[in-house]
Amino acid sequence: METNITNSVMQFAVEYLNRCAKAQGVTRQQIADHTGFSRQSVNAWFRKHRMTLDQFITVAFFLRQNPGDLLSLASDQCLRSRADGGDPDVVSY
Repeated sequence: METNITNSVMQFAVEYLNRCAKAQGVTRQQIADHTGFSRQSVNAWFRKHRMTLDQFITVAFFLRQNPGDLLSLASDQCLRSRADGGDPDVVSY
């Protein structure tokens, strides 16, 4: 259960990063260039709503976001989803 919640929090957190990137006009290629990963890898992170904590922190700082704040927002969203009877493993926007 804890792993599912942790995965769910990361899914919400990655979506927050995705929204930040779009709002700032930052492309996946720019993120790839900054992180040293391929654009295909970066696309997969956002498409699957999954990345490692290190990748998440690197991208968050690149986007001038506080990773702790984003994870806190994501955790709150995940808990609200569970409280509403939703599946915390399904990210809805």
